[in-house]
Amino acid sequence: MGAVIDRSLISTQPMHVDVELRGEFTRGETVANRQNALNRKVPRGDRLVFDGTEPLAPNTHVAMDIDAERFLDLLIARLAGK
Repeated sequence: MGAVIDRSLISTQPMHVDVELRGEFTRGETVANRQNALNRKVPRGDRLVFDGTEPLAPNTHVAMDIDAERFLDLLIARLAGK
């Protein structure tokens, strides 16, 4: 909520984010792709081999840092009714 009141409290990075639905990793988990790329794997014999990457368009902004001191000052001021 602090970022809604004062957007300058956080810094963000554009990322591609999905929600795991198949249960392949953890069902319902939010998975952020920091490289905005999908590793392409192809079958070779009995294993999968890396065969390059495919770009993924960022679909959200992910908070990466917060000015915690300013946030606490804002929170205390709001709680105190200032």
